[in-house]
Amino acid sequence: MAEKPQKDEMIFEQARLAYPGRKRGFQVEWDYFRRVVRNWKTVIPLLGPAIERQAKERELLKSKGEFCPAWKDFKSWLLNHYWELSTPELDNQAKKKKTESDTLLKQARRDLKTYRKYIEENIDHPEKLKGIPQGALYLYNKERQKLEGEETPW
Repeated sequence: MAEKPQKDEMIFEQARLAYPGRKRGFQVEWDYFRRVVRNWKTVIPLLGPAIERQAKERELLKSKGEFCPAWKDFKSWLLNHYWELSTPELDNQAKKKKTESDTLLKQARRDLKTYRKYIEENIDHPEKLKGIPQGALYLYNKERQKLEGEETPW
């Protein structure tokens, strides 16, 4: 009767199968991984997400028409700890999204500061609030709900 695969082996196999580059059989790669990576038990959960992140990074580079090197052999990827590589394009994209949302929030706060008195005077007349920026109205309603104890889950 064959032994039931261990959780670590299953996670490693999922990462190995997800790896787009050249790879050898499971047992060969598994034995090699445990031999060359001292803290292999702590590294196993990092492999899959790293492969996913790097694949997204490569797609982004290709879509921009930028140079994208070929995938290393899985053996080399493991030996050289490529799961530790950062993904600058994705990191920059995430920072840009955060910056954009921060900018929108700042704008909404400025708008609320400008229109607060008008909103308070006309809150019961929605037709008069049509020209007010939506971000300002949203923040005003969130503040009001908080004060009245009607906090919405979102």
